[in-house]
Amino acid sequence: MGEQNTKAQKTVSQPEPLEESEERSTADYAKFEPPKKFTGKKRLAVIIVLLFLLLAATGTASYWFVLRGKPATTSTTGSKSTQTARSSSAASKITTATKSHDSSSFRLQFNYPADWTVAEAEAGGQLTVKSPAMVLKDTDNQTVTGQIVFTIRDKQQALPEFDSGNAVAARPSEKIAYVKPAPGQRANTYLSFLRYMDSANGLDGIYVTGDTGYTLNQAIPKADFVPIEPVVSLTFFRCDGNCSGDNLAMSITPTSWDDKDFSNPLKALLQSLVIH
Repeated sequence: MGEQNTKAQKTVSQPEPLEESEERSTADYAKFEPPKKFTGKKRLAVIIVLLFLLLAATGTASYWFVLRGKPATTSTTGSKSTQTARSSSAASKITTATKSHDSSSFRLQFNYPADWTVAEAEAGGQLTVKSPAMVLKDTDNQTVTGQIVFTIRDKQQALPEFDSGNAVAARPSEKIAYVKPAPGQRANTYLSFLRYMDSANGLDGIYVTGDTGYTLNQAIPKADFVPIEPVVSLTFFRCDGNCSGDNLAMSITPTSWDDKDFSNPLKALLQSLVIH
């Protein structure tokens, strides 16, 4: 009896076999080992290594966000190449608001920037329209206080810009159309960009040259202006303060004409010429 009870107990204590439909784990529990716990000195060593890595990461972040912060800030104003491109502009914008002027002595009329000043000699022969003091770029790409002067001269006036010899084309001539040409006035004209012989590499004057245009660096002799009546030009001067006194002629960079804020108002002035 005792032996039978023992066998019966052993039989009850055994788990019942799983049904075939039940899922079984594929884990190899025979090779399973629980993860080792760090204790004592090993735990301390791990903590020290983690602290060291944390401090190193913090130092690197501080360098890039603090020590390198100033260059990152200044880069928002543009890269060096962008600043150079900007510095090649003509600097000051010319107002697009205009006034109109009629000249009985030259029998012509034109529109000019509203803040410019017209002066016509009593004896006739020359008419000038001067800009207020403005910032221009010289041939060294430096900003200077300067002035633009629009000049109309009759055939009797001297052309001292040719005293040193032929001029050359600082850039290729450009053809423009007059807005409202008078009867007998040509519909289109060339604008030519002159560099005088005593100028190294700049643009000294912009002239209306009628049917004659020039390629880059082509010679432009004084004789080409003999048949032109009147001689119409834009020239540039360096000055101090408000440009109210006698000023020194200056050259600007030929690429100034590529700046539309600079060239468009000047081109509009020339296109508005009505010559009777």
